[in-house]
Amino acid sequence: MARPTLHLICNAHLDPVWQWRWEEGCGEALSTFGTAVRMLDAHPGLIFNHNEAILYRWVQRYDPALFRAIQKRVRAGRWHISGGWYLQPDVNLPLIESIIRHIAEGRRFFAEHFDAHPTVAYNFDSFGHGGGLPQVLNQAGYTMYIHMRPQETELHIPSDLYRWQGVDGSEILTYRIAVGLYHTERDNIEQRLAEGTELALKLNRDVPVFWGIGNHGGGATQEDLETIDAFIAKERRVRIVHSTPERLFTALKPHARTAPVVQGDIQRVFTGCYTSLSRLKRRALATSSALLQTEALATASWWAGKDEYPAGELQQAWEQTLFNDFHDILPGSCTQPAEQDALDLYGAAASTIS
Repeated sequence: MARPTLHLICNAHLDPVWQWRWEEGCGEALSTFGTAVRMLDAHPGLIFNHNEAILYRWVQRYDPALFRAIQKRVRAGRWHISGGWYLQPDVNLPLIESIIRHIAEGRRFFAEHFDAHPTVAYNFDSFGHGGGLPQVLNQAGYTMYIHMRPQETELHIPSDLYRWQGVDGSEILTYRIAVGLYHTERDNIEQRLAEGTELALKLNRDVPVFWGIGNHGGGATQEDLETIDAFIAKERRVRIVHSTPERLFTALKPHARTAPVVQGDIQRVFTGCYTSLSRLKRRALATSSALLQTEALATASWWAGKDEYPAGELQQAWEQTLFNDFHDILPGSCTQPAEQDALDLYGAAASTIS
């Protein structure tokens, strides 16, 4: 009988904004991505995974040489563009049009600059997942969705691997992280490897372990890689490989038929966030709605031959609005200075489309 495989998915959960402002998040992205390049060069078997187009855009703007280095490693198959969204937004509060734009804008950027077309979407840290999302994911061509929240202590789901059925009947294979979190800490990589091994043996199928220092960036460390190599050398009951979400899907796809069906919303954790910072929530709705109306009117005017279509201005306004959909901004779990930055962004978007 074939041994199950432990998929080590190295990443670095990076919140552009949380208990800090975007400038600090940008600095962490530059530092983490630079470290990832060095780790890849030092460890031939390692694969680094990361999504969120906004972070890559910051690298492109502030460290072009690093951006080119990442492109080179993507072409070599060492750096995997995963997820493919503009960022990891809240997926309860934004307009459905905004969710579609997160996918479309992220995919456009990654296709243009990396020739990458991710097919596994993930929102590790979003506080809940609305029942309309499977339809959007299906129509966008995604084959699997990965999340962590809400965890088992907050919402019982019969299996870590399940078929999520949306309110319209659409289904998508979904994986809820069962071993640890979406990242590891500085002292628990061996514990996570052991937990993943035991779960793979118990289920007799492949299991992922998401690892790399987060919440504020960091990624792989030399110490963790040495621990992983030592663990692989002594563990013979499972295969252990550096992997990607797409490879994980390929391994789990044969189990889709027997996976349980979970219907409707996957809700919710940190409920109080959805009632906090009400100014942000009101501005989000007003700005997004005005942007949609402006875009429709501009399209009609262009179609009638009366005006040039303001593509650049609308693109900028959408990017400003999408940034504020982040799961630690719009729900209201950021600091007061970050809240003010978000309000300023809504003001800039409103000024652009007025």
